[in-house]
Amino acid sequence: MSSEPQNLRPPKVAYAGRNGFLRGFTEPEEINDQNIQSALEDHRRALFVMNQKKRAVPDFETLKVEAEKPDDLDSVKDRLKTLREEHLEDLRRLYAYHALDYEQEVEDRYLLNDESWFSEDRINDTSNARLQEILSSPLADVSLEAEWQNDYEQLRYTYLSQLIPLEKRHRDLELAQEQERKRRERMFPENKEDFEKKAKEVQLRAARFLVASAPEKEKMLAIYDWAWRQVQPLQEIFKKDEVFAADVRGMVLAHTSVSDPRRAPRA
Repeated sequence: MSSEPQNLRPPKVAYAGRNGFLRGFTEPEEINDQNIQSALEDHRRALFVMNQKKRAVPDFETLKVEAEKPDDLDSVKDRLKTLREEHLEDLRRLYAYHALDYEQEVEDRYLLNDESWFSEDRINDTSNARLQEILSSPLADVSLEAEWQNDYEQLRYTYLSQLIPLEKRHRDLELAQEQERKRRERMFPENKEDFEKKAKEVQLRAARFLVASAPEKEKMLAIYDWAWRQVQPLQEIFKKDEVFAADVRGMVLAHTSVSDPRRAPRA
């Protein structure tokens, strides 16, 4: 037996340079000897969709709620989850449908079998190569397997045509959310509670601003793109809250003592 892989789906010249998954519907009067096989495959696939992929049609209120959902990260995650679950269910139904196809094919071949081939004399006749091949080979039908592959590829194409845009939207929203988080993280703290929630780097930057001179503050406003209205609330707290002010000065002093090599103790 040859180990060469069998090409069940050779490329069709008719689809060269275009998307073969998007071929249009064939009208009954247009069916001829050249396209009848394709029309039969389309009919068979349409029956599968109608009988196996049918889902309850939502009412108007449900559709309205769905349409008004915000296009945010959580909504896109839900749509991705639903799409993947529906695709798995579609695959399960498709494979069950193919199993019925195979069972019917086996039964049809059995009923069409010429039993005169299997007389005792012929079975024991090793010179009958064709009969021996039938007896020793499993049921194989390239046409049937090709139809199954076509069904799977069509289902996968439909799935991917929805999945890829959704995954791109998911990545874009995640990136935008991360950029917004970093932007908020870099913003000057609004109050003491916000100051404590910031990363250490941002805390130190804000602390240096609070203890800086007026010219240094102007320079930092330009460097970090802060506005006076942003820094004013915490500056007022810094002026009035002695404990907070002492903690801020201690933070700046501690960092300066550790990071400035000129202040390191001599050996």
